[in-house]
Amino acid sequence: MTSKIKILMICMLSVLGLVLLFVAFAPYQSDSNSATMQSVVRPSKKHTSIRFSEKTVRLESVHSGEMSNGFIFVENIGNKEITDVAVKAGCTCSGIELSDTIILPGETIRIDFSIDTRGKYEDFADNFLVTYSEDEKNLFDMFYATVPILAPGKLVAEPASLQFHRAKVGESFSRVVELRVKDLPENETIDIVQFSTPDWISAHFIKKNAHWELALSGVFPNQSGRHVEFVRIKSNSERYSEMIIPVIVEFAVVSPEVAVQ
Repeated sequence: MTSKIKILMICMLSVLGLVLLFVAFAPYQSDSNSATMQSVVRPSKKHTSIRFSEKTVRLESVHSGEMSNGFIFVENIGNKEITDVAVKAGCTCSGIELSDTIILPGETIRIDFSIDTRGKYEDFADNFLVTYSEDEKNLFDMFYATVPILAPGKLVAEPASLQFHRAKVGESFSRVVELRVKDLPENETIDIVQFSTPDWISAHFIKKNAHWELALSGVFPNQSGRHVEFVRIKSNSERYSEMIIPVIVEFAVVSPEVAVQ
């Protein structure tokens, strides 16, 4: 009986010891799991070994369809080598070129980028993801670029067409049309270098600061019904399209006797 009691007491003490160990370490294990999960979801502290010359770049205005170019500098202000520097743009319309993929402590690299504005209008912004390695850690940062986009520059006329109603054959006329270039940048100038008119219309240009006045005059030809011809104008800039001004004449109905005369 004594041996059995001793064995029973030993078993009970063993079980009690296991229970005490479980109680003692269970909170610690729970906190350990919690801390592990938090380390996964908690954002890492801001890395300060790289410094951008600019984080938000606003480029010069361009016309829609033109390339817009810019650059920034990236400096290593830490004491460890930065390697595997790469940049990825958010839009396939942007191009990137790096002066180097390694930045030694205290040194700087240049990132050149370009944005193709075809099909884009107003302010277009793109983001650039910069990835790199430092101390065997893969890190990243971002910079942003915005390019103001003007509508395609073109010659416009006000009014856009000349229309004459109930015109009479042999009657004289005169009209003034204002010409300008829509969305012309302030640092650009253009000139009207060529124009053509129907043989019954003469034209005279008057330059007035940022626009022109086109004075048209002539005598209505011997026509009947509805007659349409064109005044064509061209500038010395290949960027701006040719301007065409329709001249629409609706002749008055006259008697056969008058028409013969």
